[in-house]
Amino acid sequence: AAPAEGAGDELGGEDGASASNAAAHERALALRPPVSQHVQLLFLMLSVFLERTLTDFSFLRAFYATEVQRYSPQAKADILTCFLRHATGPAARLSPDEVVVALQVLVLPMLRAAVGAGQALQILTPEILWALVTQLLDPLAPHSEPTKVELLRLSTLLIESVPSRLVEHRKDLLKFAWIHLKSDESVSKQCAYVNVCHFIHQYETPSKIILQVYVSLLRTFQPDARPLVRQALDILTPALPRRLPKGNHIYPTWVKWTKKILVEEGHSLPQLIHIWQLVVRHPSLFFASRAQFVPQMVNSLNRIGLSQNTSADNRHLAIDLTALVIKWEQQRQAAAAAAGVGTASTHAGGKRALAEGEGEAEAAKRMRAASGNAAPGATAAPAGGAAEDDFTPSAAIVEIVVNFLIRISLASGQDTGGQAQAGSGSASATQAAATQKAGLALATHSSELLRAALKLWPDVNLKLISFEKQLLLVEKQLQQSPEQLLAVLSVLRVLQTVVAAQPRFASRQLPALHALLQPVFLQHASYAKVVVAICDLLGTLMAQLAEPAGEGSEEGGISAHYGLHARFVSSLIQATFTAHERDGLLFPAVHLLDATAPHCPELLDAHVVALIKLLHRLAKDHGTRGARSEGEKKEGRESDVDSGSAMLRTCLRLLQQMPRLLDVAEARKPCFQALVLLIDRSHDVEVLSEVLKTLAGWLLSPAHAAAQGAQTGGSGLSLKERANFVLKLLQLESLHAPELQRRFLRVVHSLYSHPAAHRAHELLPKIERAFMAGLRASDPSLRAEFFALYDGSIGRSPRQRVEYILQLQDWESLAGTFWLRQALELLLTTVDAEAPVRPAAGSLRLPTAQEARAGLV
Repeated sequence: AAPAEGAGDELGGEDGASASNAAAHERALALRPPVSQHVQLLFLMLSVFLERTLTDFSFLRAFYATEVQRYSPQAKADILTCFLRHATGPAARLSPDEVVVALQVLVLPMLRAAVGAGQALQILTPEILWALVTQLLDPLAPHSEPTKVELLRLSTLLIESVPSRLVEHRKDLLKFAWIHLKSDESVSKQCAYVNVCHFIHQYETPSKIILQVYVSLLRTFQPDARPLVRQALDILTPALPRRLPKGNHIYPTWVKWTKKILVEEGHSLPQLIHIWQLVVRHPSLFFASRAQFVPQMVNSLNRIGLSQNTSADNRHLAIDLTALVIKWEQQRQAAAAAAGVGTASTHAGGKRALAEGEGEAEAAKRMRAASGNAAPGATAAPAGGAAEDDFTPSAAIVEIVVNFLIRISLASGQDTGGQAQAGSGSASATQAAATQKAGLALATHSSELLRAALKLWPDVNLKLISFEKQLLLVEKQLQQSPEQLLAVLSVLRVLQTVVAAQPRFASRQLPALHALLQPVFLQHASYAKVVVAICDLLGTLMAQLAEPAGEGSEEGGISAHYGLHARFVSSLIQATFTAHERDGLLFPAVHLLDATAPHCPELLDAHVVALIKLLHRLAKDHGTRGARSEGEKKEGRESDVDSGSAMLRTCLRLLQQMPRLLDVAEARKPCFQALVLLIDRSHDVEVLSEVLKTLAGWLLSPAHAAAQGAQTGGSGLSLKERANFVLKLLQLESLHAPELQRRFLRVVHSLYSHPAAHRAHELLPKIERAFMAGLRASDPSLRAEFFALYDGSIGRSPRQRVEYILQLQDWESLAGTFWLRQALELLLTTVDAEAPVRPAAGSLRLPTAQEARAGLV
């Protein structure tokens, strides 16, 4: 730091307050009326905080913190006046320790509350400010370290709250702070930096002083000074563009000094972290000069975030740096789009694009060669003559960023698994759980950034080697720690993110992906979460490869690998069916079919027999499990029941995707037996809902309806089979599941309302019981629809209705209900509501009163 004598001289030669002003302030202060004894008592009570005692004086501290803040502005000004009289001058009554306590407990809290309440100008009058600056803030006074700290805080508060009234005292304020910048004590020195930064923020200051303060703060990275240094930089940095404009230079002076320190002293990791934290906290200020920092930023990612025994804070910083690179590029593209310029990824400086086979190490070498050898303070424009606002990350930068995000996501998942293992058997389980939660949040954040980066740079060159190494490492650790399955899941989730965001990666690396996933799928078949993650990944691959090839594609289209992937999935399914046929561990095969079949129906045709056998087996076990389910749920062991029902529902959903299932003679009979078994024995509404959906597709589809009169064989359901299934489904009424019953009746209504479309002419007489069930439906609208069909099928005359009700209609199916209601409704619908009521011709009737009177006469 420069000598204190030179600091004030840099302010344009001002000599502080003039002599006449000083005399006037002194007279005004002397003319203030004496303070009351109540105010003096506030200072006398402060002495209790200087002695160690068993008495609890927290009530007194609370009094200063609450009651004094409610005083009027005049009373607060009297407190400041009393403080100045007792703390300064030859007749000072307060000892240095009492001055510290007065500032800590009374003066500074009172002034902060006054500033918050808008009373600063009423309290800090010109004469009080003159006394505070000239008498209390004396740069040459031999103050103790605590006193220096509190006085610097007082000076900072004054500059921050009433800068307009301190213009004539700028030289004195800067001298007081500047002399403390040479202090050997860390706290007072950093408080002086905070004070000077507030001064620079409020007042015009010579550029030499600003640069000196900024550079000193950049080079102060010690842990003990970190909070105050960060505060000072956060105050100073936003003011730099105003105080140090770039003028005719390409980059401002403060940017060049930041780059200079970064290049010359970046070998020190704490120094490097200190500068990058500043850049991350102020991204908008460094956006225009990002070309000077992005190369070094990218080169330091692995060093900060992936070094051995790196801290969680360093990993967060590394991820924040990648987020900053992505944000800057998104901001550039948004600005280019707004200006009507294309946002195609061009490489600044004319750097060649990476070849597909070039490794990350070669990319990093080229990055160091391109960025690390530049002069630290060079003012030249970026290579290629592009302006700083047009800087675009090169292919090498993009590759390093994306591959770093992959590696940090994998490393975060591995650490999460290790933390779960460490915390499971230790007394600090709560702390381990919190650490694990933080690790999961870090992994989630890095995955989101990876997804954004792949969306921003869809053609980036990715390497599969990171996934292979991570899985190899995890498999070795699994032998001693089963908790490392979390790390396996992390690898699979990151791979899912990559595959979903970049289909080209999947097509290029498809054989290697198969070799990577096959052993994981077979070895961890008993772990449902791992199986689900792999199946989702293979399903995503199948969906991408099933898309039609684009015109002019380099490899004949992504879909050229469709057959290869389908054969691989089919082999996995077959291997699972074969390996676990006896132990019943067939969930992996079923879930894999469920994930891939929507995009590859041929897989269902290839494994239809095995799937139907499994369905039959599950249906037989489902009734037994259903009987035990209530007891198991009471004992807390319902996972087996739930998993069995879930797999059964999945099998039924797969049946619905097989239009040619009934053509397979070997699968037809077991399938029907399984469905009938479920209808008879199951009480699971979700399972029965899938059964109904399956049968509804067969009953309502003309392709599945057999020719009229057919009884056996052929394509689709025979007439007998259709009738049996409909009548079997009548048992759903006993479950008291209104929605399920309503869906079944909708199927019956469709058969009756459009018999030609469903080829159901001969079927209708055989399923009359199901139709009659619709007449007693609990849903009024559905019941009305059934009755409308019923009413339209019978003659409209009363005689026809009575004959139908008493002679033709079989009311046995409605024997359990009040069936006369339906019969009466049939009769009442024949009545014309608008016609007058008249007796029938020839009917007997009583004479009218007039006729009776005439007869008596």
